[in-house]
Formats: sequence, structure tokens, C-alpha cells
Amino acid sequence: MIQREHRTQAAIYKWTKSAIAAPHLFLSFDAARKSSANAKQRDAARGIVGGVPDCLLLVEGLAPIWCEIKTPGNRPTERQQVMGETLMRLGCFWSWVDSVEKYALWLQAIGVPLLPNALLQAQQYDGKVDGWIAKAEARAPKSCRSASAKPNAARVRKVEGLRRGVLF
Repeated sequence: MIQREHRTQAAIYKWTKSAIAAPHLFLSFDAARKSSANAKQRDAARGIVGGVPDCLLLVEGLAPIWCEIKTPGNRPTERQQVMGETLMRLGCFWSWVDSVEKYALWLQAIGVPLLPNALLQAQQYDGKVDGWIAKAEARAPKSCRSASAKPNAARVRKVEGLRRGVLF
């Protein structure tokens, strides 16, 4: 399976290291699938809740910046939306994006100091994500079925002969 969301998250992480002009810390959170039926209860007992955004950016002098990363065409789930609203009520920034460029534009809008070429870098990272995805799709098996042979005249005659030989 091709993990476009994870590729975008990795690109955003790399972009933040080279494009933010203030001391900062970027943290990612991975919501792995539960390994057993009781895993959800064990997580809840430890304070792990669903809907936590994919990443957190801490920039000196600004409120925490939470972001949910989605694949193009997808939107946050209801649980993620509720978590985002809760974070904003608590004074944090929260949004969701589906590209490095949108992340960069959002950070710029909320006042994160960026280097002069940050938006160009973001566009380049989006191009890299597209390249990674194209490469992964090219490597992925297309189908388990073998391609069927195109019927030619000899093949059609052979099949017709077999059909005539079968009595129903």
C-alpha cells in the first residue's frame, strides 16, 4: 500500500528543518493500527486518545501548532475535527493540510517566521512527494491475473472448434 500521507508528513518534516527562521521543534505522531481487541482500552488507560493530529510544531514565542495531514481529496474525520476545535479552544493553532505548500502558506498566515525561499522549497517538496508516489506505484504489482492473450484468427478457429465438439 502506498502511504501518500506518510510521505507528505516526511516532506513537511524535512521542509521545516530548512525553511523556518526561528528556533523550533517538529514532532510527529503515528497512530498505528491496534494489534488486539483490548489495545484501545489499554491506550485509553494510558491517556492515548483518538483524533490527535499527525504533527506538532513548537516555535519560540508562539502557541503550539497542531496539524492533521491528509491525502488530497480527504478531510479530517469527525473525531479529528472535534479534537482540532478542542485544541483551538485551549489556545493552540490547529489546521489540516494535504501538501507541503499548503502547510507553508498556513504557517505564514499565522505568523511563523519563514526564510525568503520557504514557499519555493515547499513546492519543490510537493514535487518530490509526487515523484516518490509515482515510483512506488510503478513498483507495485498491477494485478495477480496474467494478461489474457489477444484473440487472433487461429485462436478464434481453435475456440470455435472446441465449442462445436462439446455437446450440451
